[in-house]
Amino acid sequence: MQVVIRHEALAVRRARERLLWPGDEDRGDPFDRIVTDEPGPQETLERREQVAAGIRLLLGLKPQERVALILQAQGYSYAEIRELCGWTYTKVNRCLAEGRARLRQLKQEV
Repeated sequence: MQVVIRHEALAVRRARERLLWPGDEDRGDPFDRIVTDEPGPQETLERREQVAAGIRLLLGLKPQERVALILQAQGYSYAEIRELCGWTYTKVNRCLAEGRARLRQLKQEV
């Protein structure tokens, strides 16, 4: 029974490897090429550059627009933003709308 299970497990492994790396059967140990959950140095650098670019865009907004957009991105509703900031519903709506429009404009300029 153990032999059958081992052979089935190896067959599943080979099938999975063929799906992940078609045509790469002769290129060394496939475990060296397995995709991991941890990002590599290149992915980390790209992510940091994206975050820095986003921060630069946010700094181009008015402070109230920035606050409203950040709170909305964190999951707060219009009513919650209004209560936290002491604004009217109209002001929250205007800050969000103008902030999004300004972000689009700034992104196109880059």
